[in-house]
Amino acid sequence: MVHKLTYAQYKRLVEEQGQAILDVLAYAATGNLDVEIEIPEGIEVITDLAIGFSYLMDDIKDLLRQQRQYQQELEQRVAERTAELEQALAELRAVQSRYMREQWEDYTSVDVEEAPDDTLDALWLPALAEAVQAHKPVHITSDGNGVALALPITYADESIGVLALGKDEEIPWDDEEIMAAQDIVEQLGLALETQRLFDQSQQRAAELSVLNEMVGELAQLLDEAPILEAIYRYSSRLMDTTNFYIGTYHKHTDEVAFPVAVEEGKRVPWRTRPFGNGMTEYLLRTGQPLFVEDGLEKWLRSQGVESIGSPSQSWVGVPLRVGGEVAGVIALQSLRPRFFTRAQFDLLNAVANQAAIAIQNARQFQQEQARAQRQQMLREIAAKVRGSADVDTIMRTAVQEIGQALGRQTFVYLGADQSETAHEDA
Repeated sequence: MVHKLTYAQYKRLVEEQGQAILDVLAYAATGNLDVEIEIPEGIEVITDLAIGFSYLMDDIKDLLRQQRQYQQELEQRVAERTAELEQALAELRAVQSRYMREQWEDYTSVDVEEAPDDTLDALWLPALAEAVQAHKPVHITSDGNGVALALPITYADESIGVLALGKDEEIPWDDEEIMAAQDIVEQLGLALETQRLFDQSQQRAAELSVLNEMVGELAQLLDEAPILEAIYRYSSRLMDTTNFYIGTYHKHTDEVAFPVAVEEGKRVPWRTRPFGNGMTEYLLRTGQPLFVEDGLEKWLRSQGVESIGSPSQSWVGVPLRVGGEVAGVIALQSLRPRFFTRAQFDLLNAVANQAAIAIQNARQFQQEQARAQRQQMLREIAAKVRGSADVDTIMRTAVQEIGQALGRQTFVYLGADQSETAHEDA
């Protein structure tokens, strides 16, 4: 024990045990914690100190393990989040690319005179297509006609066209000429996109002006027939209504009527039919707008919907939702595939929304008017009845006035038994 040691021995023991602990701590300070502190005996204070350092080392090891585990979990979450962001970015790019393509298809969807066959022959067309798809210049060599260069016109990494440049000599285009042509095409792509956006904004402004004009007129109409006529008239100013119709559903008879029907630009009468399984009834049942860009007949078969009337390739229809119920349908159709655009689909939805509001307002006005007329009729009958001198006159007056107001044959019976005399006024 310590009390049996001499001073020199005690001093040496303290130095040895303290140095052993310091050596372990110095080694651990280098970052290597795979060490253990031996617990010395003989000096209680140093023993307690070694035990304390041992616990401290264990705590540090545990913290480091937790830190490594947290770091691994964090790296895994970062990797997963990065993958999600990359996927979202890829989807965003795909949406942007599709949007650009659709916008340019809509912008250029106009009838143009076809180029002569000798300029778009089997030699040129594949090269032009390759330039667009590969996003790179493509040489076009034609025997005896020089060498041409096809350059894709791009904007936001999306091909919007192709430009072909030709020269008479049979010398291929060098890198300097290609770079100069690419600079020109880059500016051309930017100019075309700027012009498209400008034209699009002008078109949207014109459409908004027509919609505002339509809203103003519909607000003044208080009957459904002129409202439906106004819908057709304004729709014709916003889009192609060569084949157009409005169908209305009559709940009390379970029939579909067609107050407005246009075929090949001419108004035609369509008969009222029982509620069936056609496209109109499909929208009336689902209450959802529908845009079939191409292959309408195939779509009809896939949905089990009956083909009624003239065949079509593309079809656009939106419901007329009045007072929480689908009261009708506005539809456009065409024999040409992809004839209608998403922009026209949105416009037709906007027209239907305003038409539904106008129809609901007209119905409410008519209901209020009918209610006011009934109240006025009752007041007039009551006044005439009160002016009668005896019961017989009162009953005859009531029968006459009610029968005249309702347009029906009216009877009144006096007495407890129906076999007694009846007073009648037809």
